[in-house]
Amino acid sequence: MNVGLGRDLAAARVIAGYTQSEAAKRLFGMDKSMLSKIECGHCMPILAHLKFLCMLYNYPEDKAM
Repeated sequence: MNVGLGRDLAAARVIAGYTQSEAAKRLFGMDKSMLSKIECGHCMPILAHLKFLCMLYNYPEDKAM
């Protein structure tokens, strides 16, 4: 995964006012540790989760794809 995308998603999460725990709770099937791995660039979320994160954080999907 692109580490830059993970950092961008983490920044977008903070700007949107969510902690990792809060954002993960809104995503069915994801916990804080998985969100942390995504933000650190250690793994790539499934497409449905990525789209939801973009929507939740008001992050442009075209930048995430």
